[in-house]
Amino acid sequence: MSLSVDFSGLSFLHSTPVQVRYSDVDRMNHVTNSVLVAYCDVGRMAYFKEVLQEDIGPSSTSLIIASMTVDFLQPVFLFDSMMVQSKVIEIGNKSLTMAQQLVHAETGTVKTRAITVLCGYHYGEARTIVIPRPWREKIECYEGKVRYKQVTS
Repeated sequence: MSLSVDFSGLSFLHSTPVQVRYSDVDRMNHVTNSVLVAYCDVGRMAYFKEVLQEDIGPSSTSLIIASMTVDFLQPVFLFDSMMVQSKVIEIGNKSLTMAQQLVHAETGTVKTRAITVLCGYHYGEARTIVIPRPWREKIECYEGKVRYKQVTS
């Protein structure tokens, strides 16, 4: 595994069901890796819509992906019932880090894990921005304690 985050100590409060579709699978009946990443996108957007109580699509203030690292641990198959669990684990000045895992809803088996770094972004001005204070407060209210990244100059 290549992820630098220890998932064993994380408790995921947010969970989003995802439907595996026939078009998601290859000839071996496995869901393709790119689709598993798209499932993470679904979970991430649902997390922010619920926690921030607003859509963060391409409006003036949003988030964009700066980096994503994924470990594909076990295959997902056509008739698997899957959930995406999401958690913000760190907030920096202009970025935040989210841990996610795709879990089989019936067995609890973790199939995929991902770490995504997202940057605050202003689409109208095409530039990065500081993560808004109301977002920080809502995330911390939802998650409890969140690690704050030390910013060095």
